[in-house]
Formats: sequence, structure tokens, C-alpha cells
Amino acid sequence: MLINSKFQFYLIILIFFIPPAFAGSKGYDIKILLDNTHPFSFQSDQENSFPPLMTAVSAQQIRPPARVPNNLSIKKFRRRLAASKILPKQTADAILLNRQNQKRMALWGSISELRAGLSAHDVGPFSRKEESGKDVNLEVLFVSPEFLRKLKKPKPHLGVNINTANDTNQAYAGLTWEWPIGKNWFFDVSLGGAIHDGKKKTNRIDRKELGCRVLFRESLDLGYKLSSQHTVSVYLDHISNAKLCGSNESIETVGLRFGYRF
Repeated sequence: MLINSKFQFYLIILIFFIPPAFAGSKGYDIKILLDNTHPFSFQSDQENSFPPLMTAVSAQQIRPPARVPNNLSIKKFRRRLAASKILPKQTADAILLNRQNQKRMALWGSISELRAGLSAHDVGPFSRKEESGKDVNLEVLFVSPEFLRKLKKPKPHLGVNINTANDTNQAYAGLTWEWPIGKNWFFDVSLGGAIHDGKKKTNRIDRKELGCRVLFRESLDLGYKLSSQHTVSVYLDHISNAKLCGSNESIETVGLRFGYRF
């Protein structure tokens, strides 16, 4: 009991008298420790702020955009998106609306451009001039269908060359590829076939002997965009049978034509 009493007495002295003595000699204040922020408290703040930074990046931003097939119906497209969770419904509707607007821009949903012009008939440079007159050219270009995507999206075309001197007339069809040159210029190449009402065989020196009724046709256009819808171009076209029908007196026309794009 005596030992315990002495132990308690010395313990009280250590607790109440020694710390104030040191504090007074060194100027230590316990409030400094109590008032200061814990040295590791910034870690908890960063940990608390980190999850919102991650959630700010939505799944839509890190997923690649989906390619929308043109031949897919609206219901099937929405059903496919709901199953794959590629895009939200609002984005899917926006893509479909944009595709429908592009179709509405074309005349009757299929015609992309109308062209009309006047050309010199049978002027070379790859054949000898025999026929005369001028050719009135009318041409329709259509929206490139989906199955031609692998061919660099050419536009199907239909056209006629009507001769003013009752020489060879022709109707033609084929595909047209276009490449932009700078901001306003463009270059066209077309390949196809033509049917004509000229002479397959003749002894006349003022008419071409074309060999076949159906011929190959190629053309080149160098054009300029006057506006977003109006164009003007210089063109050259050529029809021949590629020496498949004996006589092969080809016809070339060179002219100027204007276009209107829908």
C-alpha cells in the first residue's frame, strides 16, 4: 500500500508539473498542435475529389463512333443500339435525322445534279472531223447508291447529245467520279456506254462510220463552283467501239455546260 501510494504521488507530479515546466521554457503551446491541420489530411481530400473527376468522363466520350448503315431501318437501328449500348437514343435519332435530311436535299430523293450545255460536234482530237453542227447536251446525275461505296462512291448518270445538223445523236449512261481541286474547282471522269442513231457503215464522206450501234463512252470535266449549287465546266466526251466492230471512226465533242446541284 505504501509503494502504491508513493507511485501514485510521483505519477501525479509527472503529469501536472513537468509538462508545464518544459512548455514554459521552450514556449510550447498545445493549442498549436490542436489548431493545425493534420499533415496527411490532403490525401483524404484528394481521395474524395478523385471519383468525381473520373465520373466526369462519360462512356460516350471514350467509345468510338458507330457507322450507320444506310439500308438499316429506323426501328432496326434503334433496336441494335439498345442491344449493343453503342450510343444513347438521342445520338441515334440525330444520326438518323441527318441521313434523312441528306436524302431530302436530293431531288425526289435520288437526283443530285442537272447539267445542260452546248458543244462542238465531231471536233477531235482523236479522230478526223467529218460531221457538222452543234450538240445540245443534257445530263442527270444521281445520288451514289450504297453498293457503289467500294468503288469510291461514283454517281450514276444519264444523258443525251442532240445534234443540230441531223447528224449523229446519242443517249448515254454510266458512272461519274468527282475529285475536288482546292476550294472551288473540281475534276470529273466518267465511264459508260452510248447508243446512237448514226451510220454503222457508210460511203459518205460527211458521216462517221461507227461500226456498232452501242459504243463505249468516256468523258472528262474540269469545273468551277460558282456557288454551293451552281457550277460551270468545260467537258470532252468520246464514243467508239474499241475496234470490236470493224470500222471504228470515233466521235468527240468539246463544250461548255452549267450544272445545278440539289
